[in-house]
Amino acid sequence: MSFIDLILNFAGLLLWLKWLEKDSEITGPRISLVGTLKKTGPRHPRIWFFIALLALLITRPMIYWFLGSASNWVPRLWFGVIPLSFRSDFFWISFLFSFLSFSAALMIFYTCLLLLSILNNKRSEPGPIQSLIREQLGKLDLLPAFLKFLLPWLAMLALWCLFNKPFVNLGILPAPKSFLHAVEQGAIAGLGIYLTWKYLIVAILLLHMLNSYIYFGPWAVWKFIDNSAQQLLKAISWIPLRLGKIDFAPPLAMALVLVIAKYSSRGLVLLYQQLPF
Repeated sequence: MSFIDLILNFAGLLLWLKWLEKDSEITGPRISLVGTLKKTGPRHPRIWFFIALLALLITRPMIYWFLGSASNWVPRLWFGVIPLSFRSDFFWISFLFSFLSFSAALMIFYTCLLLLSILNNKRSEPGPIQSLIREQLGKLDLLPAFLKFLLPWLAMLALWCLFNKPFVNLGILPAPKSFLHAVEQGAIAGLGIYLTWKYLIVAILLLHMLNSYIYFGPWAVWKFIDNSAQQLLKAISWIPLRLGKIDFAPPLAMALVLVIAKYSSRGLVLLYQQLPF
């Protein structure tokens, strides 16, 4: 069931992007965040993609309620490093989980776009991939890099404080001892959002490493990946990791990211358990 929820969130994300897609003119080949397939037939109004997204979010709770209750499935939503458990045997709880699960997927997606925007912020002439990211982020892309970095944490902190009381009333979260206690919980939950970057960072470094040894063509996406990887590798650029034509920096960086993420997750959980300070 969790895998089905993941697939449906991915489908919802594609519908979201199609709804927001603009007929912008970009020099070079046509590139879209949802693919490069050539469009055939008449173009559908974008509002239909939003209607389809709403239909998906409204109808899938019936699947969660019918199959989830039969299989004793417990839907979980990770608020940073803190799991929120829902009951699948109540339809309205499954309905709430459907929207919250997609909202979490949407937040992770835009958090990853912020990281890509930070890594490619200094490029004087952005390529088509960076232009599409700027189109998605809008005015957020104009913020200084340190504000882009802080934005996911601030958003998670605000959402935690906003939804804390409703979740307590629903029995999803234990009641905090004070408002300050709730703020401390939100601050740690906000730090957990950065752990989702590990998948994107590892993917960038892996693709960069493959592109270093295999020529995949002069596609803009490979130039974008190489530039992003070079920014990530600056942190260990002072270490001599090249032996002839073999560069050990990408695999070392991937290993460091996974190890740091693993122990950071454990540290944040232990820190959360020690609250309030």
